[in-house]
Amino acid sequence: MSSKKKNNNSNNNGTHLKQNHLSAKTSNQKEYIKSVKENQVVICSGPAGTGKTHIATSMAIMGLVREEYEKVIITRPMVQAGEDTGYLPGNIREKTAPYLRPIFDELLCYVSNSDIITMMNSGQIEICPLAYMRGRNFHHCFIVADECQNASEKQLMMLLTRIGKGSKIVMTGDATQSDLQHRNQGGLNTCIDGLQNIDGVGIVKLTTQDIVREPIVERIVTAMEKYHSSND
Repeated sequence: MSSKKKNNNSNNNGTHLKQNHLSAKTSNQKEYIKSVKENQVVICSGPAGTGKTHIATSMAIMGLVREEYEKVIITRPMVQAGEDTGYLPGNIREKTAPYLRPIFDELLCYVSNSDIITMMNSGQIEICPLAYMRGRNFHHCFIVADECQNASEKQLMMLLTRIGKGSKIVMTGDATQSDLQHRNQGGLNTCIDGLQNIDGVGIVKLTTQDIVREPIVERIVTAMEKYHSSND
């Protein structure tokens, strides 16, 4: 692995961090950041707006620029949310672009668009759909696995067993927003329950109290949770 440069804002390739600090806005977010630093595997669940993807992506790109990792791997299930947009043309990068746009928006908080393109072209940032993970092993990588509520238990276990030497993986998701058919849901919760108290694995749960988007988002999420609870 390359030598670490934790205190630098740029690397030998000229990639410069716009900001070099990640601040927790809630106590649970603080615990999330601490867990990512201390564990090789972190599973973070919680509703929209709680910073699940932002924190994982921030720590990944900062670690890459500081040369703590050789690559950042970005993956997620290619499951559409509610509506079918049909066949997407192009190569893997072009096909996955609509699904991964939220992660790229987070990357732009730390590096420029041209830096992202350069790092993708050089292989420092790799897009790897979950379906293409089988048979691969990732060494000295920071893996961000987003929207894991849309993966089955079998898929998530396949993903977890891709971890190689010097790698870290953060899996995020909201089990209440799965777009899978009902019979295939539950993989994320099963992994959370099954991997409790395993050395090197951190389990973090964020709640509506950790929502840091516009206040209306918290009110919407809280209202819908109460509605479903009263109608169960």
